[in-house]
Amino acid sequence: MRTLGMRDSMTIALGGRCTAELVQGSETLLKKCGGLPLALVSVARQLSGEDEPTGQFCSELCSKLGSYLEREDGEPNFARLRDVLMDSYTSLSDLTVRTCLLYLGIFPNDRPLRKNVIIRRWLAEGYARSEDITLSEQSVANENFKTLIDRNIVLPFKTRKNAEVKMCKTHGIMHEFLLHRAMCEKFIMCSHAPSNQIVRHLFVHGDANDTKSTMTLKTDLSRVRSLTVRGNAGSAISDFAKYKLIRVLDLEECTDVNDSHVRKICKLWNLRYLSLSCNVKNLPKEIAKLKLLETLVLSKTVVNVLPVEVIGLPCLTNLIGKFKLSDQDWTSSSNLERQSKNGGLEDLFRKSKLETLAGFVGDGSHSQGFLQLMVHMKNLKKVKIWCQSTADVGDNNHLNAELVKAIGQYIKTPMGAGDARSLSIDFQGVPGGSLNALQDLCPHNTFLQETYYLSSLKLHGSLSTYPGFVGMLSGLTELCLSSATISVDLLFMISAMPFLLYLKLIADEIVGFVIKGGTYQSLRRLCFLVRNQNPVLPEVEEGALPELVSLQLLCKHLSGSSGIEIKHLRKLQEIELHPEISEPARQEWEEAARNHPNRPIILPFITVNDLVGNETKKNPDASAEESGHEDVVIQGQLGDEAPGHSYVQHMPVSTCNNSGLSNEMDAAAHHEPMKSPAGTEEATLEIAVDEHLLIEESWKHTPVHRHENSTIQPRTAAILGSTSDHSRLKVKGVVRGTASHKGNMLFFRNQHMRMESRGVQPRRQ
Repeated sequence: MRTLGMRDSMTIALGGRCTAELVQGSETLLKKCGGLPLALVSVARQLSGEDEPTGQFCSELCSKLGSYLEREDGEPNFARLRDVLMDSYTSLSDLTVRTCLLYLGIFPNDRPLRKNVIIRRWLAEGYARSEDITLSEQSVANENFKTLIDRNIVLPFKTRKNAEVKMCKTHGIMHEFLLHRAMCEKFIMCSHAPSNQIVRHLFVHGDANDTKSTMTLKTDLSRVRSLTVRGNAGSAISDFAKYKLIRVLDLEECTDVNDSHVRKICKLWNLRYLSLSCNVKNLPKEIAKLKLLETLVLSKTVVNVLPVEVIGLPCLTNLIGKFKLSDQDWTSSSNLERQSKNGGLEDLFRKSKLETLAGFVGDGSHSQGFLQLMVHMKNLKKVKIWCQSTADVGDNNHLNAELVKAIGQYIKTPMGAGDARSLSIDFQGVPGGSLNALQDLCPHNTFLQETYYLSSLKLHGSLSTYPGFVGMLSGLTELCLSSATISVDLLFMISAMPFLLYLKLIADEIVGFVIKGGTYQSLRRLCFLVRNQNPVLPEVEEGALPELVSLQLLCKHLSGSSGIEIKHLRKLQEIELHPEISEPARQEWEEAARNHPNRPIILPFITVNDLVGNETKKNPDASAEESGHEDVVIQGQLGDEAPGHSYVQHMPVSTCNNSGLSNEMDAAAHHEPMKSPAGTEEATLEIAVDEHLLIEESWKHTPVHRHENSTIQPRTAAILGSTSDHSRLKVKGVVRGTASHKGNMLFFRNQHMRMESRGVQPRRQ
């Protein structure tokens, strides 16, 4: 979906006025509009009532925006926008989905949200239950999330390797609507709100100098179900005994929580979700009192030793961080006592319900740790291991033996239908970064056929020789290999994997790699990250990669095509390039894209770290994927726009893999044109555009099946005003690209872009 860039947003909303005071004062307001034309036109109508709009007026309008959008007797200039937002909300017939949607108002809207965090918090709150006893709460939560994505109420912001949405964000205008409605219904409350209200979900977004948050001292906190803190919590965490029923405690970004607070948190018997921040250094054994805890997030902390009591938590399913298991008592115990403790540990791990263990440190020590006891955990679905060892040969041999035993048991345990299992191993902490330990996992008897249950694999270390371990996992759908060099033999074996959907290769150089015809038959997404100053990319023969839709070339020093040809990739829809790639190389790729039958979109990328800010992560290695700091990329402005120019934002095709909901244009709806502010020719919009581009009336939502080459525009996107898919949207004389709910949106996109490439302005339909 495309929305307007900041320059076009300013032209529409501000009517061409560009005084420094007005531009600065309206910045937050325009960000909330998020480039949605209907929202911008509503703001423009409101500003047109002022003789001399000022930045102060824009700031006041921004603070009142939620009230205007939620109240039926609000400002008439926002009536159409309010109707659209209300219809999007009330059309969710399932009250559970509505509750899940309102819950998103807790999170700040200035950064993307991780899907895993949202899902786990919904589960902890009990907002994913169903009357159908055959459905698990996890499946209900996933379906609710998918519903919000399909309707484009929540925007996909980052996808996993299999095109599943990994990160998301609500429209700025929708977030404002949800926040105000949730607060009016007393569903959530901020620390600055009046203290005489009943609080269910409390959020604190403060700083060290914030004095208003002291109002929570007078607030009845006994019914609070969740506390979310960003910045300084102040009095909100002064007395945890007040939180009698709290289920969710999200302190991952809290700046003033410390070890003393954790001991008090351990008394919250009803707690289901707990995340802690960088000032926490140790976990006390009293954490064993949290009998209902389901998720424990330590990725932002500096906790590196975990008490055994954590594993004994009967409901714990997600454990995230980077740590070892405490063994402080074992060395001082007698042999008999150690045997008794080891037997107890094995029983403890056997009863564990852990599904996500991302991750732990395996070393060459002979004490009982996660690596040794992992074989007893039968419910694991996601495991991350950091291997660390010394130069001592004995320690390395012991580490290799324990790895073979633990990983062998993990990948041979049968999975349920539809389940996925992933494994990530980092050998960079081992001398030489050797992965040779995995060779011992290969069956010595080649005639013995064994079944392995693993869908995703990530290996980081030395891959100079081919690990047969990778080749025997023929059922893989996702594979990521990171090494200084990757052998041609390894790449040849990977090419024959029948189910592989995503492949990511990170290396200093990849030499002599040819993607031959007939290989990689199922692969849909391919990523190369080559660090060499003169990277050479593989040659693609005709007939190879027949299903590829996304090609990521994250090579800063890429020079032109570097040997790769895209003309044979018949289903290619997008190409992602490093943002610092040279201009001649970018132009060469753009030319290749224009000559391709599908005209794939050229997109730069930014990392998740750039989106969430420059926050210092105290434990940078702790489960990067779980904490949202993986090096997978997110698309930004269009490739044909120079930095600093106005551009149309684009959501990549890879994020639109969900089944969309149909929508229709209501050509009969005619509205009175808004009055343009005096002296602003650029702000004059043709009213016909208002009918098709800015709003579509709601109708009954019938799911439709997505054709192979079609992009179905979800409902709210069309309602709030998504633009046609061109390289640039002109404010005056906007081109409309619309299709019926059964039409092929990709066809219209290609037609328009072909006409533009020939210098022909597409006519209106």
